[in-house]
Amino acid sequence: MAEPVQGYLTSDGVYYASRHAAEAHEHRNTIRDLCESHQPKPIEAEKFLTLIEAWADPIRNYINANEAQSRYTQAEEDTTGTNRDQANDTNRDVDFDALVEQPTGRHEPMPNVGHRSQGEGVLQRSKINGVRGRGDDA
Repeated sequence: MAEPVQGYLTSDGVYYASRHAAEAHEHRNTIRDLCESHQPKPIEAEKFLTLIEAWADPIRNYINANEAQSRYTQAEEDTTGTNRDQANDTNRDVDFDALVEQPTGRHEPMPNVGHRSQGEGVLQRSKINGVRGRGDDA
């Protein structure tokens, strides 16, 4: 009697329990097809697949770096536009002092910073900046 199964069937009719194994099989078949159709002389697919598996890490690193460079180049073109002369535009002076200007040395109101659910107010008598800590008994 036939029983229901759960798994993955590849395009050439091979069953795999794991999706990853089925995808690897499909990719392997694609590489075999590419090797057989290579012109002017077909490439021996099994030898080529053996090289790919042996060199997997350097190949993966190369592909990742190449894709990252492509993304970087595309992002750079998106931000600068197609006109490369914009990168040399001298009218980009920015007042960085205004951008990073922050108030200092002012007494700002302190929130209730107690550690309990109903916090204690900060006492204003202190030797340092008008704030009294728990250890100050002056």
